Amino acid sequence: MSLSKITIITVSYNCADSLECTIKSVMNQSYLDKEYIIIDGASSDNTCNIIKKYENMVTKYISEPDYGIYDAMNKGIDLATGEWIIFMNSGDVFHDNYVIENVFSDDFDDNIGIVYGDIELLFSNGLKVLKRMNHISEERIPMEICHQAVFTRTYILKEIKYDLSYKIIADRKSFIDIYKMGMKFKYVPFVISEFDSVKGVSSKKQFKMYRELKRLNGENIYSLKNIPSTILNFLKSLCFSILPNNFLSVLRSKLIASRKLYK
Repeated sequence: MSLSKITIITVSYNCADSLECTIKSVMNQSYLDKEYIIIDGASSDNTCNIIKKYENMVTKYISEPDYGIYDAMNKGIDLATGEWIIFMNSGDVFHDNYVIENVFSDDFDDNIGIVYGDIELLFSNGLKVLKRMNHISEERIPMEICHQAVFTRTYILKEIKYDLSYKIIADRKSFIDIYKMGMKFKYVPFVISEFDSVKGVSSKKQFKMYRELKRLNGENIYSLKNIPSTILNFLKSLCFSILPNNFLSVLRSKLIASRKLYK
């Protein structure tokens, strides 16, 4: 077996309070053949000082203005030289120190474009909810997997890049595009990452996410059949925007823990 070089990419913007834990998580990975790239959006807080603190352990980093998270992720893709890429953005961490080693203990066939695993959602009330991905139907996989738990072949991402016209779900669109290319998705029975379930971009912009999902499906959100769901998602987004994170964290933890994908 020949080891694959793995590229881990972190994008950040004014995330000094959460970046260091991500850097340490990447550096603690037992897997040796890896590179680490940090793309910062010209942060005005202490982010750059934290990056410089660990500069000898970071393969490449840049700090400059960008057009949002997916533009920054595209910049990371341009710099990547590994065979596989995983995005571990500021605040995200690997589940343990052996994740990459466990995932790449075997080679993968050339027709496998994405390798994905389970995720653990963290809530401010201390609850951790494990999302198991092994029971998802094949056609739902591109819609359900999370980039923090996905290794994608680098050459594919360099070819398709993230569509910047999607501000919330460009990663999901890329998974769908890769699926339509005929590439296979391979599940591995490991918890890949842990991340905050409330602070994420999509969590706080529910209505924008809803609109992009409908656009991705070629649907008009104002069509007669979609009016009820449009109103519901607008109200949900309004609640997410005005309610405090701690309250949302408790509420979401109770709601999603009852879904059958979670344990």
